[in-house]
Amino acid sequence: MNPIVSRVLERHRNKLLMSAALLCGGVAVYAGSQYVNEQVQAERARLQVPDQQTVEVVVASAALVPGDTISAANMAVRSVPVDYVPSGAVTPDQFEALDGQRLMQPMHPGEILSAHALESADRQMFSSRVRPGIRAMTISVDEINSISGMLQPGDRVDLLLTARPPSADGRGEAAHDATVPLLQNLLVMATGRQVRPGDAGEGEGRSFSAVTVEVTPEQAQRLIVAQRAGRLTAVLRNPGDGEPMNTAACPCSRGAASCGGTAR
Repeated sequence: MNPIVSRVLERHRNKLLMSAALLCGGVAVYAGSQYVNEQVQAERARLQVPDQQTVEVVVASAALVPGDTISAANMAVRSVPVDYVPSGAVTPDQFEALDGQRLMQPMHPGEILSAHALESADRQMFSSRVRPGIRAMTISVDEINSISGMLQPGDRVDLLLTARPPSADGRGEAAHDATVPLLQNLLVMATGRQVRPGDAGEGEGRSFSAVTVEVTPEQAQRLIVAQRAGRLTAVLRNPGDGEPMNTAACPCSRGAASCGGTAR
């Protein structure tokens, strides 16, 4: 080797070695970075989940225990991949028919509601249908009072009382019976043993001798007294009609015209 070159290399050996080391380190870092990036991209591709079909289901929005009733207040709707929907999961269009039923098992927030977790209609006690603060009371009816068998659970009725009022001088009874609205816009909870509308089938003959209505405790007291005092007649009303009836008594011997026409 040329002596001059040897002396130059000897003089700058440390710098050359440092430069070579830095160059090798840079190459190693670049190669390592490329390897890591390739591994990250491969892992992302492996973990990427393809688009899946989803379905809306009803889930619990709060922690529930056995015996709790389900309602819009403690349930919510979520979209879940079809593959993760269990058998019997309740969908939003099915929820209305199950609203108010009781749970047989606990539920955690976000847990999917299953029809298997609910008491069946056959297992539910009729008392569970009575709202807190309300009472269910059964009254006897004949074929006329039962609207010829057309009355259904869920209908709304007015109850009219027909009785002999006291005479004007208070020394006895009036000469004729009078009819007066007793209770209005009552919900029919059951007709005989039928608790759901349509159980008997449309057009089929139905007969029952009792109707169960929803009343307050105060209304129940009035109804008990009225059954002893006279005859009750159930008058069917449109469920969307909230207009009160005329409360004036109508003497039965004088006809509707004497009461100002048809009561509203």
